[in-house]
Amino acid sequence: AGADSEILGRRRLAMFGAGACFLAELAIGGRLSAPELFPPGVAAVAFFVFFYAWNSGYGSLQFVATLEILPNNVRSIWAGQIYAIIGIVEIMIYQVFETLLLEDGVSTFFAFAAVNFCGMAFAACVMSDHRGRSLESGPEEEEERSKLGSPAAS
Repeated sequence: AGADSEILGRRRLAMFGAGACFLAELAIGGRLSAPELFPPGVAAVAFFVFFYAWNSGYGSLQFVATLEILPNNVRSIWAGQIYAIIGIVEIMIYQVFETLLLEDGVSTFFAFAAVNFCGMAFAACVMSDHRGRSLESGPEEEEERSKLGSPAAS
């Protein structure tokens, strides 16, 4: 479940989650900016799609990406510091979100859509696909494992 799925892989789940969140935010922003073009059901469906996509893959991107990028020898120390920074940023977002929403709800949703798009691009370009493998297994171990399992090696 979530970003540790062995079938899809962490990168694909993060890309799906960020992409679906991006589209949902665009739909909500579009509904707010041009209500005559979008029926009310569009925003309601987009709202639920956002929660599904967030929970299925994108919500855990911040934690998975941290673990994937950091080298093994500093992962435990730096991960704690990164999680603390993430917490501070989230608190700042919570403090200004209502103000942004009341000032201009349309630009708020489009801004969050841009953040989601950046998350999708990050997952597509930076994250490696470790489908079914642990984070500690490197490319050398995978080559060795594939040689042992191949018919040419026997």
